[in-house]
Amino acid sequence: MFGVRDFKPKSDTHALKVSSDGNIEAETGHRKLPGKSLDFTWMTGNKPFYAMHKYTREGSQDSQFKEMVELMIRFIQSKTRDVVLLVIVDGPYYEISRPKTAQGLENQST
Repeated sequence: MFGVRDFKPKSDTHALKVSSDGNIEAETGHRKLPGKSLDFTWMTGNKPFYAMHKYTREGSQDSQFKEMVELMIRFIQSKTRDVVLLVIVDGPYYEISRPKTAQGLENQST
C-alpha cells in the first residue's frame, strides 16, 4: 500500500486547471487559463492525484454544476492515463436536484 505524500492545497500564484484538451496545467502570472482551479494535489505511489471540491446549496446553481461536468468530460477525453482527477460535490443542490446526473460520465472514457 502506498501512502499519501506531497499533499498541497490550492495555490493562488500557480493555480492548476484542466485545459481545453483535458490536461492539467499550471496557470502563471502571464498565462491565465479559463475555469475553476483545482483545490488539492498529492502523490500516492508514482501517481499524481488532483481534486476539486464544490459545496453547493439549493437554488439556481446549474451553471456551477455544468462547469464541473464539462471539466470532467475534458479530463476524460485527454490522452493522459497516469493521473487521477477527483471531483467531489456535496450539499443540498446535488442531493436534491442532481442525484443521478453524473452516472453516465464513465462511458465517455471508452
